Amino acid sequence: MKRSKLRRSVVTGLTAVTLTTALMGDVKVHAENQDAAPHPAPEWFDEQWRNAVYVSFEDLQVSLTAPPRLVGGVMMVQARALLEGLGYSLTWDANKRSIAASHEKRAFLTFQVDSLQSPLGAQISDKLPEAPFIEDGTMWIPLRAAAEAAGLSVQWDERGRLALVSDPNAIPKFKVMTQVTMPEFETPSVLLKHMEEQLESNVEISWIPPDYYREKTMVMIAAGDMADLTLFNDPYMLNDEIMESVVMDLSGYLSDYPSLQTLASSHTGTRVIDGHIYAIPRLSDAHNAAFPSIRKDWLDRLGLIVPQTMDELYEVMKIFAKNDPDGDGKTNTWGLVGGGNRSLSWVEHAFTGSPERFSIRDGKITDHAVSPQETESLQWLARAYKDGLIDPDFAVMSSDQAMQKLEDGKAGLAALTLEEAAGLTKDKSIWLPLPVLKANASSAPIAPWASKGAGAYAISSMTKDDPAVILNWLEYGMKMTKEDKWSETDGWSPADQAAVHSLFGQPDMLKNNEQLDKLPTPVKEQYVSAVEQWRSVSYEDQLLPEANVVWSSGKYAEMNQQLEQKKYEFIMGQLTLEQWNSFIQDMAKSQAYKEMMKELEALLADRT
Repeated sequence: MKRSKLRRSVVTGLTAVTLTTALMGDVKVHAENQDAAPHPAPEWFDEQWRNAVYVSFEDLQVSLTAPPRLVGGVMMVQARALLEGLGYSLTWDANKRSIAASHEKRAFLTFQVDSLQSPLGAQISDKLPEAPFIEDGTMWIPLRAAAEAAGLSVQWDERGRLALVSDPNAIPKFKVMTQVTMPEFETPSVLLKHMEEQLESNVEISWIPPDYYREKTMVMIAAGDMADLTLFNDPYMLNDEIMESVVMDLSGYLSDYPSLQTLASSHTGTRVIDGHIYAIPRLSDAHNAAFPSIRKDWLDRLGLIVPQTMDELYEVMKIFAKNDPDGDGKTNTWGLVGGGNRSLSWVEHAFTGSPERFSIRDGKITDHAVSPQETESLQWLARAYKDGLIDPDFAVMSSDQAMQKLEDGKAGLAALTLEEAAGLTKDKSIWLPLPVLKANASSAPIAPWASKGAGAYAISSMTKDDPAVILNWLEYGMKMTKEDKWSETDGWSPADQAAVHSLFGQPDMLKNNEQLDKLPTPVKEQYVSAVEQWRSVSYEDQLLPEANVVWSSGKYAEMNQQLEQKKYEFIMGQLTLEQWNSFIQDMAKSQAYKEMMKELEALLADRT
């Protein structure tokens, strides 16, 4: 069922003729003169502007060279600008003072000066509401009568004094916003053409880099200008009340889209509120997340084996920082670099056994931040910082800055995705994802884990398009991706495949991975082996990604920001072990902490 909403358009100047696309109620084009202003108008505000009206052409190449005007309550526009903009060829008959308009696909139209005859011919009983006239050598005709005779529809916004002209038979057009997987991006021409031909839809896609995707999403929501289909890179970034107000409840539609319904039935990434589905996950590989990768060429040069425990890793970092692994004769490398998205949280993961702060143990929420294992992880980092093994700027370093140091060969260890590690592997540098990492020899191995999936798609509650059209487009893309059929498309290119990953996800990070396929065969085999070992580890149903809904309220922001600050202080030696333990104990006793844990327990209860 098509949803129709009225969206106001803003006129930035009195000379504006066309406006941005808007959707209005189905009311005939007719405007009454407004009453006089309650206060005397300035001299420049004459009758022309007091009765100004506006027109917007939705996805139609019409550009009026003069504003529309009201004549007898009927909106009149320039005939030539309107008809030629619609693709008509015009013939002027000077004797009859008439215009004949012909079009390959639209009805033949005629307009005669001072005549109320229908533009569709004398045999049509309907008359024009106002006769065409000529002024300054230009014929003016009634907008609604002309547009509807050409097969178009016209809607009128009384409050905005705006007419919207659209083509009901036009190919559906809607906007999609998604996050690109890599900063460099090429236009996927084959993919877009294929989707348009198969689904008879015209889609405008905004490709947003990852570093400021969340910020862009929030700005669009605040401005009331969300794309019709928007990817939330964190499905839980908005609280329930806001989520329900800005996106549609999709529950009533999904039975017609089996691929989307299957995705929505999986827990990771689906946004469910009171049993209703508001966002559908993008396809993902659960292990496609950042994880420690190491300079394998440095290990080989220094005669070291790939470390498997945190103690072994520490010793390797020490050698990387002190023993000139790049062979330039200088002590100018770090054992470890982290910053921004390339954080050091994997160290906490190694000791706590959880990729997230909160996990589910024995049916209850466990906060690893207050556990002895968390303290052990911070002690490991504090020792590495004191020994000069970690870049000292880690606390203020951005993700881009960290990556630049890796590209410059200044560090031998960092948290990277599989594609990032493969992309850093060049002739003189070989990066290898650690296949096994444990806190100690007797600990269970950990593995990368995308706790929130790869984001989830939601349809804006302000969309003017039929949700069924949008969901059909998404269903087709998801199905093709899951069944790995895109490569069968003629002219398929790496740029198209990268776009598929951005739009519909990557269900298996070992397949259709351009960066991985570029690696020398022996190196690629080590990557594949690492992924296969990761897949023996699962955190399914052990995590609570919905916890971000609690953070979105901002109620516990100060407490949790203080927690992160204390972590940094402890790592950099500004906080003693006793002070850290005292802080943790006090936080756990606070009323705010107890309320937070109560809310998290309620989220867990709602899930079951």
